[in-house]
Amino acid sequence: MESIGFKWVMTRTPNNYRVVDDWLDKLALLEDYKKEFGDCNVSQNNKNPKYKGLGKWLNDQRFNYKKKRKILTKERIELLEDLGVVWDMDVYKFDQKILELLEYKKTHGNFEVPSNYKPNKNFGNYIYRIRTKGLKEDWKIKKLQDIGFFEIGTRTKKEKEGHVTQNWYNNLEKLKKLSNPNLPKDSKEYPKLAKWLHNQKRTFRYGRLKDEQIKELKKLNVKLPAKSKKRKKWEEYIEIIELFREEYGDKKITSEFDKELYEWINQQRANYKHKSLRLEKVEKLKELNILQTE
Repeated sequence: MESIGFKWVMTRTPNNYRVVDDWLDKLALLEDYKKEFGDCNVSQNNKNPKYKGLGKWLNDQRFNYKKKRKILTKERIELLEDLGVVWDMDVYKFDQKILELLEYKKTHGNFEVPSNYKPNKNFGNYIYRIRTKGLKEDWKIKKLQDIGFFEIGTRTKKEKEGHVTQNWYNNLEKLKKLSNPNLPKDSKEYPKLAKWLHNQKRTFRYGRLKDEQIKELKKLNVKLPAKSKKRKKWEEYIEIIELFREEYGDKKITSEFDKELYEWINQQRANYKHKSLRLEKVEKLKELNILQTE
């Protein structure tokens, strides 16, 4: 009895015996809750009269544990842990989201959970918010990155045209598994990955690779070419647009993504309007969806 806070000597406080009895009663009630629901995660808002006050009591135990208060003795901690009490619900709930995300990938082969995900719309919206608003906690970001999920706060209004896509990170992970990541362009063993790597080098050469991407490639000792110092020719701008389309599809190319490229595109549209573009150039720009409304 002493180990859980019972005092044999009566003090001025008349409730010494009752406090310990109450604590043990709540522990027994928590055990009943677990038998009925399968866990000890009682909400403070639980309105079941059978478990009245249990959620608040459990929250008090968590608070005492966090603050290392002496009232929560080692023996009490052990009793609660043996029952399966989770001390940090934020960590627990996030871990449940991680498991759900991994289950989604197992079924669908990717992490592209739609915001209107029918089996669980709350989960779909949660993942959407991570992609658009990001996360403040570094430990949450690390847990996501550890399972291969990298689109954290990337789809903002400002950068939605040029964020580093999940597909980019997926290819990077494949590259990490190779003993020699410097694949030749004509690799027969990994043709798709070699083509992707070649495109990264071309993008770097034109100064269009993001710092984050450069850093990741350099970690793997990927040999990047020298940056082009010459004024870009028409063909080079076209090549940059082709690389953009390959990575981001038909998304709008804005000045936030690349001011120089944006201004060049506007110049081509002006030339087209004044009929000063050759036919083959017009056809190429239309093919890349540049002379259509973006």
